[in-house]
Amino acid sequence: MRNISQGVEGLPLILRLSLVDAMTSEPVIGALVRIQQRVDGDTRLGGSQSTDSHGIVRFTSVYPDRSAPGTSCLTLNVFIPGDEAGAQSHHEAWAGTLHLPGRCSCGGIADDAAQLILLPIAGENLEDGAFACQTLGIDTFAVSSQLGLEGYAKSAGVAL
Repeated sequence: MRNISQGVEGLPLILRLSLVDAMTSEPVIGALVRIQQRVDGDTRLGGSQSTDSHGIVRFTSVYPDRSAPGTSCLTLNVFIPGDEAGAQSHHEAWAGTLHLPGRCSCGGIADDAAQLILLPIAGENLEDGAFACQTLGIDTFAVSSQLGLEGYAKSAGVAL
């Protein structure tokens, strides 16, 4: 699902993610990317999409009009196909948060946190919406057990 805005009104936020193998810089093809965004205290937006032949996924969401506690950031989980037989055997290879500048209200963001750089869709400012692109290096040999307990319900994660 490319459009995760679910009809929530606001400025469009277009996000382009490029997934590359951290060891080879080759595109990660067929990875499942799940995204979740909390736009206010009660509204959560989310969806998932598989990377294309170039390792790219695109999502459209809403750029929040103001900062609100516990909202605005994008939580991502990347799952890569496993070696086991069966179409449902994916392993979590990356999990993290992309922070929206000027809207992020996360406490204690580290200096090396993934802060998106936003570009205006049109014109010179973000009044018509924002575009962001990010390249993520994925350890294609990682398995869920290295990231945490498999099946553990992470508070910021997306349920399978």
